[in-house]
Amino acid sequence: MAKNGGFGTFFSGFVIGGAAGTVMALLYAPQSGEKMRSEIKNKAEATYIDAQKKMSEALTELQTKIDKVSADVDQVVIKLGKDVSDEVGQLAAAVAPD
Repeated sequence: MAKNGGFGTFFSGFVIGGAAGTVMALLYAPQSGEKMRSEIKNKAEATYIDAQKKMSEALTELQTKIDKVSADVDQVVIKLGKDVSDEVGQLAAAVAPD
């Protein structure tokens, strides 16, 4: 099981929260229909832009983590290759006829 919900959980909460806010605005704001629709449209656009920004930030962070893991794996593979080569050399020297 994952340690945290991750970005998917955050994004779902973000979308649900935005929708709940929109519904509350519709129910409780004493404004004309046209003005209300305009405000809802503006809030929806702002929420969409904010969601795009958060998604972009999350993707950038993910790419940074992927790059770090890739570099770490490369270092481990290089070290492992050297260790195996050293062991093969030692074994070859040990079994070589004198």
